[in-house]
Amino acid sequence: MRLEKAEIDLIKKANAARNKYLRKNPQSANVLYQTARKETETSSNNEITTLDSGETVRQPNSPLEVTLPGSQLGVDIENQARYTSVEGSPKQVNLEEEEELKAEDLDYVHPYGLRPNLPDVRGSVAAQWIPAEARPHHRPIGNFGRRVDTIRWTRNRLKELNIQIFKLRRQIKRGDVEPLPAAFIEFDTQEAAHAAQQVVVHHLPLQMAPGLLGIRPDEVIWESLRMKWWERIIRRLLILSGITAAIIFWSIPSAFIGIASQLDFLTEKIPFLHWINKLPSFIIGVISGLLPPFALSVLMALVPILLRICAAQAGIPSLIIGEFFTQNAYFAFQVVQVFLVTTITSAASGALQDIIENPLGIQSLLAQNLPKASNFYLSYILVQCLATGGTQLLQLFSLIRHHIVAKTSDVPRRRFTTWRKLRPARWGGIFPVFTNMGVIALSYACIAPLILIFSAGGMAFIGLVWKYNLIYVFDTTTDSKGLFYPRALQQLIIGLYLAEICLIGLLILNRAFGPMGIVITLLGLTGLVHFLLRDAILPLMWNLPQTLAVEEQIQEEEKAKLAVHNDDGEAHGNDAGGAAASYFDVEQAFGDEEEVEIEEIDEDDHHVISNRGLEGASSIRMALTAWIKSAAIEKVKTEMEKSGLNAMLDKMFAFAKSGDGEGPPGFLAKWLHPEEHEDFVALRKLIPTEERPSISYTNGDKHATYQPPELWTPKPILWIPRDEARVSRQEVAHTRLSTPISDLGATLNEKGRITVDLDAAPFEEHRMLL
Repeated sequence: MRLEKAEIDLIKKANAARNKYLRKNPQSANVLYQTARKETETSSNNEITTLDSGETVRQPNSPLEVTLPGSQLGVDIENQARYTSVEGSPKQVNLEEEEELKAEDLDYVHPYGLRPNLPDVRGSVAAQWIPAEARPHHRPIGNFGRRVDTIRWTRNRLKELNIQIFKLRRQIKRGDVEPLPAAFIEFDTQEAAHAAQQVVVHHLPLQMAPGLLGIRPDEVIWESLRMKWWERIIRRLLILSGITAAIIFWSIPSAFIGIASQLDFLTEKIPFLHWINKLPSFIIGVISGLLPPFALSVLMALVPILLRICAAQAGIPSLIIGEFFTQNAYFAFQVVQVFLVTTITSAASGALQDIIENPLGIQSLLAQNLPKASNFYLSYILVQCLATGGTQLLQLFSLIRHHIVAKTSDVPRRRFTTWRKLRPARWGGIFPVFTNMGVIALSYACIAPLILIFSAGGMAFIGLVWKYNLIYVFDTTTDSKGLFYPRALQQLIIGLYLAEICLIGLLILNRAFGPMGIVITLLGLTGLVHFLLRDAILPLMWNLPQTLAVEEQIQEEEKAKLAVHNDDGEAHGNDAGGAAASYFDVEQAFGDEEEVEIEEIDEDDHHVISNRGLEGASSIRMALTAWIKSAAIEKVKTEMEKSGLNAMLDKMFAFAKSGDGEGPPGFLAKWLHPEEHEDFVALRKLIPTEERPSISYTNGDKHATYQPPELWTPKPILWIPRDEARVSRQEVAHTRLSTPISDLGATLNEKGRITVDLDAAPFEEHRMLL
C-alpha cells in the first residue's frame, strides 16, 4: 500500500535525523525525552528552560515553540483548546469525533500535550527534524507528472474514494443496478441441496445452469459471474482452441529437449559440439542424463500459471472448478509434450542417420530404438521424484523468505504475512506431474519393466515428502471435496491405452500379426471397462446419494437383528452333554416325565445319553487335560517372548486383523473388504465428534455472505511502527480519519530497524492450535 509505505518512510527519515541531531547535541536528549513523555499535562506549570543549542520549553499560557532543524512549530495552547486552524480558516472542534478517536486508540496522546485532532500542518512532529522536501513524494500521471506529497495526497484521495464507495453501495442496495446472471441458494441440510441440484430446473437449454454445490464465498470468481451465457460459451471455445494450439506448438521446445538427450548423435553430427567429448565422463553423463529432464521440468512449470489465467478468462465461476480445468489441461500437456513428443523425437533422433541411409529398414530400426527411449524417462523420474522431493524438504526459497527477506523488510504487514500465512497447495498443477509418471511407467511396463522399480521407489519417497509438507508447510484455502485424487486415477488409465498402443506398434513393426490381434482385442475390452466404470462412478463423485442419510440407521438395525439371532443360537447349543451341565439343566426330564417323552419320540431317533454312574470321572479328565494344555501354552508363550517371535506374530495378526474387536482393522482386512471397512458409516466414525464452529458473519449480517466483496469488504488496516520521536502517534491521529491505522505491535529501534510482535498485530486472524 502506497500510504503505508510512505508513512513508514517518513517515520524512518524523521527518526534518523533525530538520532543524528541527538548524537551531536547530547545535552538536548534528556530534555526531549521528558518533553515527549508528557502525556496529558498540557497546561501544567513549566518554566522556560533555555539550552545552549537554543531549544526552549514552554511555560504557562505561552505558545509552544521548539527551535530545531527543519520547520518551526508554533501553536497557541489556550486558543487550541477551542479552535484548530488550517490555512487561516478557523473551525469548531468536533468534540464527538475527538471522543470517538480516543475510544479507538486509548493509548494516543499528542506528543507534546496538544489536542489529538491537531491538523496536519505538513507533519508538525516530523517537520521538526526533516524539511518538507524530504517527505515522501511521487508524481501522479493524472496530475501531469507534477510532484505531490504522497501522504497528504493519498489521504485526500482516500476520503474521495470512501464517499464514492458509500454512494455506490447505497445505490446497489437500493436495487438501482443490473443484477448478475447468477443466484446463490442456501439450504437447511446438505441432503436437500444435493437433491435440488439433481433436478432439471428449466425447460430451455443453458437456462439456470450449470448448478454448482458447496461453493464458499471466498472461492467465487466474481468476474466470471458477470458474463452472459453466450459470452461464456464463446470464451470457452476460444480458450480450448488456444490450449489445443499451445499443446501443438509447445512440442517444438519439447522436441528440442528430446533431441538434446541424444548427446552422442549431436556431437557426431554438429561440428562445433565436438568439444563436449573432451569433457570427463561424469560431466557428460550429467549433461546427457540430468540436464534434459531438468530443462523439461522447468519448461512445463510455466504451463499451470498460464492455464489458471485461461480458466478465469473462460468463465469458470469457482477457484476449485478452475483447478479442475487446470488439472485436465495440464495433464494433456504432460502426456503430449513430456511423453509422446519426447519419446518419438528421442527414438527417431537416435536412428535418424540409419533411416536416411536405409529407408526400407525403418520398421526394424524404430523397433530397436523405441525401447531405448525409456532411459530418458528413468532419468526424468529420478529428477522429478528425488530432486523435487529433496527441494520440497529443503524449502530453500521459504528459508530465504522467512529468515532473510522477512527480517530485512521494512513493512510490518509483509512480515506478518510471511510468518502467519502458509502457502496453499495448487493441486491442479501438482497431480498431473505424478499422474503422467504413472502413465509413463504403465506404458513402458512391458517394454522396459525396470521402470516400474524406479517409479515405485520415487512415488514412495514423494508420498513421504508430501505427508510432511501437508502438515507443516502447506495450507488448504479451498475445499475440493477430495475430487483431485479420483480424477488422477481415471487419468491413469490413459497409461493402459498407451501401453497397448505401443505394444501394437511394436508388433506391427515386427510383423507379429497374431499377438497384435490379441492386443487389439484387449484394447477394446479396456475401453469398454473404462466406459462402464466411469459411467458408474461419475454420479457418485459429484452428488451425495440420498440413502446416506439413513444408511447408518439401517446398518445398526441389521447388526441388532444379527446379534439377537446369534444369542438365540448360543442359548440352544450350550448343552455339551456333561454330567455337571445336565445336573443344573432345568429343561432336563426326570422320572415319569422322561418316560412320557421317550414314548413320544420315534424309536429310530438316536440321542446322546449321559451316564450318571460315572459322574465326576469326566470332570477329572477335563481338569487334567485343561491343566496340561495351560502349562504347555504358558511354556510356549514364555519361549516366544524370549525369542521375539511373539512380537512378529502380533504384527502379522495386526496386519490381517478384521477389526471386529475394539482396535482398528488391519491393512489386509481393509484391502480385501473395502465395502465393510471403507464404507461411509465406517469412515464417518473416524471423524471427531465435535461441535460445529460458530460462524461469524460480516457486520453481523448473514445475508451479506454471498454478496460481491465490493459491498462488504472493510477498509484495510494500515500498520506502521511506533518510534521514539512519536511521529507515528501523530500520523495515526491524522490518517485514521481516512482509513484505519495502528502502530501497536511494531517498533522502530535506535538502529533504525523495525521489530514486530506478531501476536499484537492489528489484524483479525483465526488460528488453529495443535
